[in-house]
Formats: sequence, C-alpha cells, structure tokens
Amino acid sequence: MEKTIDEYVKALPEIYQQIWGHKEFGESSRNCEQRAPRIIESVRELQAKLGEKKLRVLDIGCAQGYFSFALQDIGCNVVGLDFCKENIELCEALKEENKLGCKFIHGKLTKEFIDSLDNGQYDAILCLSVIHHVCNEKGFDYARSILEDLSRKSELVIAELALKSEPVYWSQSLPERWEDWFCNIAFFDEIGFFSTHLSEVQRPLVICSNRYAYCERGLFEFTEWKKSSFNQKKEDNFRRYYLNEYTLIKLCRSGINIDNGYFIEEIIREIEFLKKTVTLPLSLRFLPLNVVMVKLLLCTESIGESCS
Repeated sequence: MEKTIDEYVKALPEIYQQIWGHKEFGESSRNCEQRAPRIIESVRELQAKLGEKKLRVLDIGCAQGYFSFALQDIGCNVVGLDFCKENIELCEALKEENKLGCKFIHGKLTKEFIDSLDNGQYDAILCLSVIHHVCNEKGFDYARSILEDLSRKSELVIAELALKSEPVYWSQSLPERWEDWFCNIAFFDEIGFFSTHLSEVQRPLVICSNRYAYCERGLFEFTEWKKSSFNQKKEDNFRRYYLNEYTLIKLCRSGINIDNGYFIEEIIREIEFLKKTVTLPLSLRFLPLNVVMVKLLLCTESIGESCS
C-alpha cells in the first residue's frame, strides 16, 4: 500500500523546508519563501541569457525539494540531490502528486560525485547551506575545491554559506571571511543575507561564475578577468576586473577603505590610463551595490547603450 504525504512527512528527521503544496504542515525550520525570489530572479537572468532552451539545474542538498519544485515550476529541468533517504522519498511522492518532471537522487556531495558530472551537464547549480558540512568533515581546502569544481562545470552557482560567527559546532572549520571561498572563482557577489533557525546570524546567499558577472543590468558575459589594476602590478582579492570586447566592470570589496580618498584617486588614475591606451570612446558611471562594494562600469558607446 502506498504511503500518504502525511506519512512521508512524519518519517522526516526534520521539516527543514515548507512542504510543496501542503501548507497544513505549518512552519518549517527555514523559510524558503524569503530566499526564493532572489534565486528565481538569478535563474531567470541566466535563462534569458541562454535563450529558449530549458535551463538544466542541479539542486544539491535539496532537502524536501522546495527549490527544486519552484524552479521546475518556472520551466527548468531540475535534478535534486540529498543525503537523507527520507527527504528523497518525500520528494518523489510530491513530484508524482504535482506532476512535475523533477528527478531526485539519493547521494552525497563529494569530489567523486562532482567528477562524475560532465562539463556543461547543468547550466545552474544550487548549493544552499551544504558546503559547511563538507568543510567540517573534510576540511576547508577540500570543500573549497568542490565549490570551484561546481563553478567550472556550470554557468552559474548559487551558494548559501554558513559563517564562522555562528554559535554551532561546525563554525570552527570555516574561514574567517566568507569571501575566502571564492579566491579562485572569477566572479562572486552576495545577492542577499538570511537568518536561519540556528541563530540570528545572517548567512550570505552568493552567486558565482567563471563566465558571467551579475550586476543591476543583468548578467554580463566576460572573456577575461584579473585581480590587478591596469596601471599597477599589485594583485589582491579585494578588487576584480571583468572584460569583454566592449565593456569593463570593476568591483571593489570591503578590503579597500573608500572613505580615505584612496579609492577615488585610484579610479582617476585608471581612467587616465585607459584614455591613453584604449582608442574607443568611453563613458562612465558608478553603480552603488551595498555598503562594502562599489562597481565601476566603463562601457564603450559603440555597443549603442547609454550608461546613465
């Protein structure tokens, strides 16, 4: 005799996410509806960039499948992975009930699993509040290499990261700065901060990619990136440059004190340098992103867009 959804839910070790299509089960440990708009928005941006094809999404640590179903519902082809067998059994039952075409796999996030994936097998990968468990079990270098491998094998990764300041046992294995996860990934940017059921410490929801930079104008495809400025040889992890034939985006993060005038002076030096070395006409604007980041966008008028 087949189990009911109620029986599958009762077998769970934790109702971590809202049960898709079943509000009667009440509150879950995490409120997925807070993060869903930012995740869906980012996925839609990639969908627009890649065209009409259905986006292929891998949801690592899919839990009860909320985000898998949400993305399948907007036209993606989604595969969910989770280590908890009871989660996968519920996901399969919900998939049948809602007639959604998701696929679910009972498995663990390991190097071996990542190695089994083909390059480009997935367009986008979700890795929400999972990587810190790998870090606690295998160490930071191992866990960071997994995140780097995911970014190489897909166009876009959306990761939610636990922080060292959280009052939980695994926090001691985490880096001092969450930005250290992305030293070897071309682009990363927080698209939101969200508290958990474990503490009031808000975790960053981060989008990262080796092909696209994400800014208020959408996804910008770059062909080259660097950490050092154009007129200086110094390289650090606080500034990034993304270029293609027509556009330059510069990101500066919290490692630079923008109040002491140094940042403005540096920008002026670089603008003067670019004027001398780049023959195409340039227009300029600042894109304020948040308190700890400023984006400088230089784009040529030849692409027919206004930067204002």
